[in-house]
This record gives sequence, C-alpha cells and structure tokens, in this order.
Amino acid sequence: MFKAAYKNLLSHKLRMSLTAMAIILGVGFISGTYFFTDTLKRTFDTLFDDVYSSIDITVRPASGDLGPASGGFDQSALETIKSTAGVKIAEPAVNGYAQFIDQAGELIGGQGPPTLGFSWTDNKDVNSLQIHEGDGRGPVAPGEVVMDKFTADQHNFKVGDTVKVITQGGVEEFKLVGIATFGDAESLAGATIAAFELSEAQRLFGYVGEYTLVDIVLEDGYDQNLVISELESKLPSGLEVVTSQQQVDESLDQFASGLGFINTALLTFAGVAVFVGAFIIQNTFRIIITQRSKELALMRALGAQRSQVMLMVVYEALLIGIVGSIVGFFAGLGIAKLIQVLMGAAGFGIPQGSLVFEHRTLIVSMVVGVGVTVLSALLPAWRASRLAPMAALQEVAAPLKRRALFKRGIIGLGMILLGGGAIFYGLYGDLEKPLYFVGMGVGLQFLGAAVIAPLVARPFSIGLGVIIAKLRGNFATLAYRNAARTPRRTATTAAALMIGISLIVFVSVFATSLKGAIDDIMSESFVADITMKSRNSGDAGPGSAGFSPDVYRIVNDLPETDQVSALRYAFSGFEVENETNIFVLAGIEPATFEQAIAKLKPSKDAYQNLSLGKIMVRQDKLVELNKTIGDSIKITYAKTGEQNYEIVGSFEEPFDSDYLISNQDYLANFADDSLIFVGATYADGVNPDAAKEAISRAVTDKYPQLEVQDQSDLKQTANDQIDQVLGLMWGLLAMAVIIAVFGITNTLMLSISERTREIGLLRAIGASRNGVRTMIRYESIIIALFGAFLGILMGVFFAWAIVSALSSEGIDKMKVSYLQLLIYLVFAVLAGVLAAIWPARKAARMDILKAISYE
Repeated sequence: MFKAAYKNLLSHKLRMSLTAMAIILGVGFISGTYFFTDTLKRTFDTLFDDVYSSIDITVRPASGDLGPASGGFDQSALETIKSTAGVKIAEPAVNGYAQFIDQAGELIGGQGPPTLGFSWTDNKDVNSLQIHEGDGRGPVAPGEVVMDKFTADQHNFKVGDTVKVITQGGVEEFKLVGIATFGDAESLAGATIAAFELSEAQRLFGYVGEYTLVDIVLEDGYDQNLVISELESKLPSGLEVVTSQQQVDESLDQFASGLGFINTALLTFAGVAVFVGAFIIQNTFRIIITQRSKELALMRALGAQRSQVMLMVVYEALLIGIVGSIVGFFAGLGIAKLIQVLMGAAGFGIPQGSLVFEHRTLIVSMVVGVGVTVLSALLPAWRASRLAPMAALQEVAAPLKRRALFKRGIIGLGMILLGGGAIFYGLYGDLEKPLYFVGMGVGLQFLGAAVIAPLVARPFSIGLGVIIAKLRGNFATLAYRNAARTPRRTATTAAALMIGISLIVFVSVFATSLKGAIDDIMSESFVADITMKSRNSGDAGPGSAGFSPDVYRIVNDLPETDQVSALRYAFSGFEVENETNIFVLAGIEPATFEQAIAKLKPSKDAYQNLSLGKIMVRQDKLVELNKTIGDSIKITYAKTGEQNYEIVGSFEEPFDSDYLISNQDYLANFADDSLIFVGATYADGVNPDAAKEAISRAVTDKYPQLEVQDQSDLKQTANDQIDQVLGLMWGLLAMAVIIAVFGITNTLMLSISERTREIGLLRAIGASRNGVRTMIRYESIIIALFGAFLGILMGVFFAWAIVSALSSEGIDKMKVSYLQLLIYLVFAVLAGVLAAIWPARKAARMDILKAISYE
C-alpha cells in the first residue's frame, strides 16, 4: 500500500505540490519564529555572559517582590565596600534615561528600543562598554559623552561632533569623545547608549551623592559566599549583594519576557495558517477520494481490505506532510532572516549572524506539519474505506442526501453553540487565563461554521449566480450551477478563506470600535485644551516616558494657561489589596484634575476629600472588592511598606487607573517624582492657535521629547497608533488569505480534472476557450464571495463579543465601517479571479478529443 501511495503521488506532482503548499507556509512560519528567537536568545546569552564575566558580585538597592524601593543609595557605602576583606576592585556607577537628538533635530530611539544612560569607567574589568578601535576615548570631564556604535553609524556621528542629549533635566549639548560597543555587539537590541563621566552622570540622572550600583572584583583565592555574607552584615538595610550569574539570569529573564510577546504573536499567526491549511488538505483529499472512487472500488473488488484502502490514503497524507514539513522547515530559514531585516529596519538593531538550530525546531515543525496533514486526511480516508466494491463503479457519484445535510446542520449548530458558550465563559467568567476558553470557543465556531456551511452554500450560490448570470450570460449560469450542485465542496473550499476574512474583519471592526470609543471619551470626558506627554514609550519613573516636574511649573506660569494639572503613573513598586496585576496607580492634583484633565463622574466631594491617606476608587472596582465609601483599603509599597487608605470617593467613567491618590501621597511612597502627563486649559480670550504655539515653544525648547497636543491632535495620534497595529495584523493575517487562495486554486484544478469530459463536450458543441475561462472564473468568484460572506458575519460576531466584554472599560459601542466590509468583498472577488487564472487556463487549453474519449 505504501508503494501504491508513493506511485500515485508521483503521477500527480502538481496536485501534491498545491496540497503541500498550505503546510509549507504554516510550518515555515513556525520554524522561522523558532530560528529567530533561538538565534536572538543565543546571541544575548553570549553577550551577557561576556559583559558580566569579569564581575564577581554587585551591590545595589534591594529588590523585593514589588521591585526596588529606590533607584540609588548613599555613596558613603563605597568606603564600607572597599574596606571589606577580599574586595580587589569596587567601581561605583549610576544609570538613567538619556536620549540623543540627530543632526536634523529628530529624536533617536524611544519608540521600542530603550534609551539608556550610564556612567563611564576606564576600568575594563567592570565596564561592559568598550571603545571601538580607532574611535576616540572615554569621557573624563563634564560636557563629554560616549555613544554606541550602532547609533553613531545609523545617524552619521563621528568623534568630535557636538551632540544633543535629553535627560530628565532637559536637553544639553555634549562633545562626542568616543564610540563604544556593548561587549562585542554594536548595540543592545537597538538601545541607544550614552555614557558620561561619573559625577556628570550623577548630576544628569538625579543621583548627586548617590550610586545605583557598585561592581566588585574579588581578590584571587577569596570565597565569594564569605565576602557576600561579610558585605551583607556591614552594609545598611535596603541594599543587596548579588552574584554576576544572578545578574546574567535576570537580564536574560527580562529579555525573554520581552521576546515572549513577539514569539507568541508570531506562533499565533502561524497557528492560524496551519488551521486554514487543515481545511484545504481535508477538502483536497475528499475530492481526490471522490474522483478515485472507481480505482479504490476496483482495489476492493480485487481483494483489498477496508483497512488497506484507508492505510493507502493515510500514507499519501503522510508523504505529503513529510515533504511539506521538510520544505517548510527550510523555508523558515528565509523567514527568520526576513524577520531580522524587518526588526533591524524598525530600529531594533538585531545582531546579525548565523541562525541557531535547536532540535526542538525540527521536531515541532515535523510534528505539526505531518500531524495536521494526517489528521486532516483521516475522515476522507475513512470514507474511502467504506466504498462498496460494486456501488462505487457507477458513472456518477451520488449526491449528498438531505438526511446527511440535516445531520451536518445539527452537528454544526451544536458546535457553534458550544463555541459561543466557551467564548461567553472566557469573557465573563472569573478565570485566571480566559484566553484559552476564548480561543477554544473561536476554533469551535470556525469548525461549526464549516460543518453547517453546505446548507447555505447551495442557496447562496444560486441567489448570487442568478444575478451574475443576468449580467454575464450562459457561462455564468454554468458557473453558479457547478458551485450549487456540489455544496459540500463549495463550502469546504470557502471555509479556508472564511477564516482569514473573519479574523481580518474582527480586527478591523474592533479597531473601528476602539477609535469610536476614544473619540467619545475625548469628547465627553476629556476637558484639557492642551496636553504634554513624552513621545517615547516605556515605563514612567526613570524610564523615558516620564519627564521633569519642571514642565508643570513652566506651563503654570504662562499667561496663556488657566487651569493646569499634573498626572503621575506608577507601573510597578506597589500592590493594592494583594493584587499584583494592577496596571497602573495614578497620582493626581485633586484641586485641578477635573478642571484641566478629565471628568470622571465622581461621587460628591470626592476630590475635595482626597488628601494624604485618602483614596478614590472606580465604582466597578468597589463592587468587585465588596467595599463602599468610608471603608479602608490596603496598598503595599516597595519604598514605605503597607499603608491603609480611607476610601473617600468613587468615580464612574473609565480611566487608566481604578485607583486615584493625591500627588502628595504619590511622592511620599515612590522614590521617583517624574510626571507622565500635564493637562491645561486656555486662559480666557486667548487665541487657541497662538496659545498652543507659545506653550509648545516654552516646553519643547528645553524638553524636545515632549509632544504638545490639543484634543484633535490626541485623537489623531491615538487613531494613528491603532492603524499601525492594524496594518501589522493585516500583514500577518494576509498569509492565511494567501493559503486560502491556494486552496481555491487546488480545488478548481481537481474539479476540472473531475469534469474533463463535461468541459470537452462544451468545447465540442461550440464553447470558446474564453467562454470556458469565464465559467471557471465566475465559479471561483462565487466560492470566494461565499467565504467572504461567512467570514464577515463571523468577524462581526467576534468583534461584538469582545466589545461587549469590554463595555466596562469604555468600549461600549460596536462601530462598523461598511466601506471596509465592501472593500473586503471586492478583495474576495479579486482573490477569486487570481485563484482561477491557472485552472481556467488549463480548462481552456484542454484537448477536445482526449477530453471526450471514453475507454
């Protein structure tokens, strides 16, 4: 049976290639993802090992479960460290936010890769930075800076240039005295690196009289653990002593955490591609079995058992799966290189080098590719084994019975309902990881829709086909009748396109709803005429998204402004009622928040009562915690420990944080005082455009990383960000649509082979080649439109479910762009035309005499 399967595939190479294409693309994305992440991980394993190789231990602020209480510690601790037996070198350092400005005045970095600042030391045993050969020296005085080589090369900086650097205190000019590498790498994953002389770094990063760490090299022969114990007994509380290996592991964990998102996203889209491919493979084998019914029945008549027939079909699937998985595995090499190039183009400075091969990559690729192919072919193989030796010798295959359609309808409807229940439970149930239930529900609904689709395929094909036939004539009539007479084939072929279209529609409708929600919130709740926030992404505090409180003072002193309010966010270093998954804790100015930032529908006198030791809680959160105004709530801080707050008010509107404390309280419990947002209203009688220009000039002269925006600017920025994410997801989901187009092509090719005599007779009685091409083309368009129709319905449903689940977060209205849906239908028509090119050409060029001959 294996030989029979092998010879059958060799005699149908084109069919095998088209079937394998679905697996090749899906497996290629899986292996490419693993190649990319494994290479990156190996690169940074080596990099961090090299960086910390000469450092034995490090003293730094203690980091508990909530993070470090403070960024720095008193520099007097250095003498204690140096006086400890076994310490050979003790090199202090500080680090913080530093961002370069290029020669055109544009910010460098900050959107993705971090902008890092360090103090410089000439001691090579502890300095992870080293001057690139021939590129200057380290900084030895204030006003000097060293830049990483990747940034210097990307922006054409050379030693001796004057460069502008932004820190928390504003922008200053420095002389570029050296260009450095991070270990052997030109950059740390695209991060910009600025290094200053130690005292200069202390001033710039706000650590005058403090260090953020001290790196230690031990004398030969001293036991590391004994020195650590000695240091821990002598150093003041709030400091910890860690080994270099601990720092390597922490750096790799942070890197893996950031990489995990990329890895998960890429594998998710690869999973979608494989899922789509499964529909195509199942459909292909089902059609092949139908076409080979005589051949298989003859084998049964000659003595082949049912198990042997089934085994032969499984062998064919196995061979296709193996070939497709192997080709897909090697295709992943190219995909991994493409990901490297795209990440580099986005400014991430991914180190180039040989791709890393892990055995896991090959195993996963083969298991997924072969497993999906074989599983997809099992049902057609089982049906092949049930062919009766004599009944299957009839000229025409029996049509699908009403009873069979009824059973399919019941099963499909059950799967849809079960999937809907899983989605509902995932969205509304109290689950730690609801995504699993939502994903399972979506998968079940896709399968249910595919099962039930043949019931709809026939009336859809006839209804649409009648319209097309009136416009395009007899060949369009033949096209829709071909689609309608095999509803199972039409539905299964369209199912692959349905998945891709539905996901694209879901993303589009959800994005449109999100834009609408942002516009509504901005119009109804947001009261600021003008706002200031960093252009950079990242955490507040010492990160690049925070900025100096001096901005508030500058804006407040301007005659163009009336009410001014400052907002602070903490993303870590705290927990509320023992919850560690709180997104953000906000510090506000109670007296001006409602006048200059947002109206949140607060309870009576809430802002007036908000002071030290008091808190406002969002109403939905109060209900969740089973608390009311007047109760107490506990917040534990890394800096000050457990604090009890009196709930003095609530608010109803969605906001970034469910908890509001005063800025006075915020500063008492967090070491960092940087702002995340400043809002202001215009003074009476000022011209808005002139006021905006004056405020922008006053702020950005010193703090060029800040964006000064009015309400329309904020809305546009939010919409642009959503569009960027939307474009990325469209690009990734396009792969599923490409696979679906291959599926339509494959089905039409098999259909043409099945209808060879029929097409030959058409040509014999006078049908032109163009007429045959028209028939195949419109059949493809009907299939594509059916898939798009189902996809749009399912995509809108999924968007409705998610929007409903997020109603408490302010996304309470689903908004659909009907123009976009129309574009998707037009796209489906184009996909149908594209998929039909090859099959239509083959049908039109068919030899008439051979086609109508009969043995």
